[in-house]
Amino acid sequence: MVRFVVWALAVEAVLLVGLGVAGLVSSAPPALGAHSATAQTPTEVLGFRMNPVHSVLLIATGVLAVLTLWHQAWRRRFAATQTIGYMLLYVFGLAFAANTPTATMWNLNTADHVLHGTLFVLGLTFVLMLYSRSFEPPITDNQVTDRPAEPGESRAGVDQVGR
Repeated sequence: MVRFVVWALAVEAVLLVGLGVAGLVSSAPPALGAHSATAQTPTEVLGFRMNPVHSVLLIATGVLAVLTLWHQAWRRRFAATQTIGYMLLYVFGLAFAANTPTATMWNLNTADHVLHGTLFVLGLTFVLMLYSRSFEPPITDNQVTDRPAEPGESRAGVDQVGR
């Protein structure tokens, strides 16, 4: 399971960094000072509304995913942080959608909500897969062989008889 999570994190990282970089390139102002960091541009990338803040968030998530590939504890922390962060972004993005009078600086559309919801579910899946092995009971000596030890019988005798 851990190998699957590592590969999935690597694929997620590549996709998020690619989308973030494409968003930065498409939302680059034609001249310095023409747009603010949160200004919306009329262009979209693959249906996602990208402003510089949203692009940087996706790039940061992808870079952090790459950095966690080599350490189990980092993967767990990253997965938990991704789950909580994108759950909050998903909920608040839906609450303050672009077509409401209280739209936020993110100005998210439906594709963005789907992306953030998917990243939330993916993070939750990673958390469950990475922490599932932590809660397995340890193997005892009685579980090593097919039959339990008889009273007065040593473990060595049971192991030899069971073979």
